[in-house]
Amino acid sequence: MATPCSRYPRSNGRPTTDKISHRAGTRRQLNCGGMAVLVDGELAMAEQVAVQFTLPRSEQAISIRAFVRNRTGSCYGIEFISENDADYYNVGQLEAALTR
Repeated sequence: MATPCSRYPRSNGRPTTDKISHRAGTRRQLNCGGMAVLVDGELAMAEQVAVQFTLPRSEQAISIRAFVRNRTGSCYGIEFISENDADYYNVGQLEAALTR
């Protein structure tokens, strides 16, 4: 399944929303804490990304921010971020959908 992946560029070590690049990827594994995704191109360790995907039997897209935590070839392990109410809501949506 194709998973859009947006990169947040950094300015002086801080994320900025200027010139966000978008890439398509393929979701490999998924759980409430993160996912593995195949991406064409390079992502840096600890880079913040945004992913958007739709679960099977669902029409609603889920958008979640994440950090790149590891890499094997073109497969990246990303950890979902839960820093604010919107993040908690999005991760909660995913958790509810996975436990159905």
